[in-house]
Amino acid sequence: MAEWAEVADGVWQARYQPLDVSVCLVRGTAGLLLVDTRCGPEEAAEIVADAARLQQGDIRWVVNTHAHYDHTFGNQLFAPTATIYGHHRVAAHFRDYEAAELADRPDVVLTPPQVRVDGLLELDLGGRTVRLITLPPGHTDTDLVVHVPDAGCWIVGDVIEESGPPQAGPDAFPQGWPRALRTLADRIGPDELVVPGHGRVVDRAFVLAQAAELERPTTP
Repeated sequence: MAEWAEVADGVWQARYQPLDVSVCLVRGTAGLLLVDTRCGPEEAAEIVADAARLQQGDIRWVVNTHAHYDHTFGNQLFAPTATIYGHHRVAAHFRDYEAAELADRPDVVLTPPQVRVDGLLELDLGGRTVRLITLPPGHTDTDLVVHVPDAGCWIVGDVIEESGPPQAGPDAFPQGWPRALRTLADRIGPDELVVPGHGRVVDRAFVLAQAAELERPTTP
């Protein structure tokens, strides 16, 4: 069980172990939007139980911030009752990278987003509009951020990591990642909050600092 922290008006973050994964809920009058689904159906069921304790409504929408297993492998639990949104390249990424994880996770059925976002998509949660925005390739080529304008809050997945250094796997684009972060920072207001994929809430200055860190040459 994880504790929810209301990081902005009607926006909650829970930090789940293992991996300190950020899971977020955004409230509208028509229900809840869930951001990221963890590592499998058992962990996703834990999210459902924890969300029910908030008593803020049912999960009607799900967003994947990127394709990695620790953010998407719980999708199958939500597909029957919620609409899942994600970057338009998630299905291809599943095929090329994440499918290799299935040997150790026999309970997982790869479930790509039902709605594939390319650019900007706005969702009406009832009395609240949420914006889904795809980014240039950086942490992966499937990065997508969630902006809740009336709460001054961005939920950005692993393009930003606070509890550890940015993780660049074989599917990362290290040369493009700083540019993706600067593109994102150009959209973030000076007083807006940023929820990373792992770790505590940060701000625009942290985004720019991580971009600068990623731009530093690595030591041979």
